[in-house]
Amino acid sequence: MKWNHNTYKVIKSLRPIDLYEIMTRGVCSDYTEKIKRQIISMRGEWSLNNWHNETKLDVLDLYLSDTGFNLYTTKKEAQRLEKIFKSWGLFYEVWSKWYGGDDVYTVGFNYDYAAFNVLYTEWLRDKKLEELGI
Repeated sequence: MKWNHNTYKVIKSLRPIDLYEIMTRGVCSDYTEKIKRQIISMRGEWSLNNWHNETKLDVLDLYLSDTGFNLYTTKKEAQRLEKIFKSWGLFYEVWSKWYGGDDVYTVGFNYDYAAFNVLYTEWLRDKKLEELGI
């Protein structure tokens, strides 16, 4: 992956939860409120809107950075999300695998800045259309 300063600045300017929504195209929206509660509980409310020193968010159910995504869920959900993420053809190394316990699995992927730019542009377009009421 080629590092791009401008793309990194865009990622850094986003709220962590926005990056989560961008990279998942909203298919993980069922987890958003739970993740917000975990962020507040573990890092404080300030962390909902700001990154710390790194562009990395690591809470109980989610790991998110400027190059990767990992969500802890059930086997069935992990397999479902893995198929969706693979179908987009944007990420490399998409996986779902057993993590531990009776039914704790992870689903995740690594991404490059080109994939981020595709999803970010789509997200911006959707936001602007929403503002226009379309």
